[in-house]
Amino acid sequence: MSQGFRLPQILEIARFEGKVTVEGLAERFGVTVQTIRRDLAELDEAGKLERVHGGAKTYYSSRKIETLNIPIHLVGSGPGNTIFLFGGTGVDQGFEFVVDAFDTVTLSGFSVVTETAHEAGKVGISINGASQVSGGTTGERSRGRASVQNVHIRGEDANGWDRHLEFVSIGWWSVNKLWMRGAGVTAGTAYKGSGIVLRGAGTPVETYISDVSGYNLDKSVWCPDYCEGFFIDNFNFVNVTEGIVLGVYDAALSTLAEANCGCLAPVIGQGHINAASRGLRIVNVNQAEIGDGLLIYLDDRGFATTMRAIDLQSGAWNRIDGVTMTFSETGTPSEITGIRFGGQEGVSRSQILNV
Repeated sequence: MSQGFRLPQILEIARFEGKVTVEGLAERFGVTVQTIRRDLAELDEAGKLERVHGGAKTYYSSRKIETLNIPIHLVGSGPGNTIFLFGGTGVDQGFEFVVDAFDTVTLSGFSVVTETAHEAGKVGISINGASQVSGGTTGERSRGRASVQNVHIRGEDANGWDRHLEFVSIGWWSVNKLWMRGAGVTAGTAYKGSGIVLRGAGTPVETYISDVSGYNLDKSVWCPDYCEGFFIDNFNFVNVTEGIVLGVYDAALSTLAEANCGCLAPVIGQGHINAASRGLRIVNVNQAEIGDGLLIYLDDRGFATTMRAIDLQSGAWNRIDGVTMTFSETGTPSEITGIRFGGQEGVSRSQILNV
């Protein structure tokens, strides 16, 4: 049966029955599930399609969903019940919320899923405040700007986002009950994509992350620019290359010059990191508080050559207390280090306690 015949029939069935399933459509037309999904992508060119299966609503889009300079409150009925599925050729982003200095973004109770393979630059959710940076700082720096709660962002098998949740030049935001899963990889090969990414100019301040889990990620949390007042606790990052990476310059993502990247006053509390290369890597770090129930387990996974539980480069007045570190070798790493103070200037006037 040709696609030209199926498309109007799918629309008619949806209108008449009120709800249909991808699997049911595939059986009805005698085609594969993948074929039906391609049909939905084709229909989506005319607008948003809704699929219903097992009581859960799935909204299918073959292109980025973007909003410009308006307050956003997007609330679903739970990550298992409200699903935004992005697929089709050339989809490089899920949601992008572009905000100005007075907008707020509230996201809660849904999943954002990609059914296309991992590609560099593909973003699940981006909250972008770059347009409101003025005089070197973000607008309304002391005002709550974004809240993300009870949200899942993931791929399936080899499918995955490159950056799951991204904040660009946004301060005063919070993330709670976030679950992320990157693209699956074969044993002995590096993980792909990052979990939470903080980037952009404007000296964003006051970021709060709690009750967050990430799996199959290259970097679980990453700031390739500069941030102040970074707080994270009750986290679980498993099967990742690196856990928390702050102030580490990247030619493709960083807005600031490398010398201006860094982090002031990060507070990293109770959590678990199961990584191949590094648990924590922070550059130009000052006044950090690290520990209070932090467990870092490193296993090179057969591909990492450098293993460092805590890697601090340049800075001062940092404190490490209450950290447990364990190591396991699958391959033959060239370096295994518990705590490393490095960089041209090292890390001065810092304390290590109860490690």
